[in-house]
Amino acid sequence: MDAIVFDHVSKVYPNAAARAVDDVSLQVPQGRTVVILGTSGSGKTTLLKMVNRLYEPSSGRIFVEGTDIHALPAVQLRRQIGYVIQQIGLFPHWTVADNVATVLRILKWPAARIGQRVDELLELVGLPPAEYCGRYPSQLSGGQQQRVGIARALAADPAIMLMDEPFGAVDAITRGRLQGEFLALQRRAHKTVLFVTHDVEEALRLADRLIIMDQGKVLQYDTSFNVITRPANDFVCELIGADDMMRLLGLVTVRNVLEPLEPAAVQHRDEVLSIDDSMRDVLAKLLRSEHDTLPVADATGQLVGQCNLQTVRERLRRPASLKNSSD
Repeated sequence: MDAIVFDHVSKVYPNAAARAVDDVSLQVPQGRTVVILGTSGSGKTTLLKMVNRLYEPSSGRIFVEGTDIHALPAVQLRRQIGYVIQQIGLFPHWTVADNVATVLRILKWPAARIGQRVDELLELVGLPPAEYCGRYPSQLSGGQQQRVGIARALAADPAIMLMDEPFGAVDAITRGRLQGEFLALQRRAHKTVLFVTHDVEEALRLADRLIIMDQGKVLQYDTSFNVITRPANDFVCELIGADDMMRLLGLVTVRNVLEPLEPAAVQHRDEVLSIDDSMRDVLAKLLRSEHDTLPVADATGQLVGQCNLQTVRERLRRPASLKNSSD
């Protein structure tokens, strides 16, 4: 089952000349990170906020785990969806522990269970509870505050997370670290994440699939690798900076081109690729290897698929109509 389904969804704000979201239909698979990328005013945040009914669609339907969102009271819907925003919104007069426990208290969890869950979550986001439970938001760095915001969103163990520019308010170094921690967390938690950003590198690094938006419309919905190598049109090509192919390949991983494992590839365990290897590194390893196909392993060392040089080469051949789009 798809976790989120948009069925001909549109949004028109009062007195607006055009639709903020224009007839969007797509499916977000369970356990995947889908990133919405676009310029300011493209409709990406509006699309995200309609999922938990912070904004109501003007037309069309949205389904969350098979249920029409309007079949549930808005408050009940929001309690089962994690929500992380750029401004974080921590309560300044509450401790870290109290902030993380916000939803759990609303759900009337027992105090002992709340305390245990808060400790688990703070450990999960890299904030040892013995050190951070009693601190207040003003005593935390921007990156630490954002981690608390993520822990709070995860508190009730929602299957779906909505993240709206969650790392946009921190410096570049902290942002890179938070992105790395998010990827590590997602490998363990397998949440369905709908993530909004205007940062191309962040989108390519985090996404299992990318939604490219402009003027309320979805221009392309595909894997990062396909968006890089097969941009739908010149706007997409320019938005992602597709002319700098090698830089972009350094941002996406081999999981974008993973193929089912065949017996022949298993024999080459001495040259196994990591699921987190960038496509730039993978291409270099394949070119150096005596073999056209190499196995791919996950973080535990288990083989999860293979990567084939010929397949990569074919997908790197961009259609001629887009090769000189900047000319």
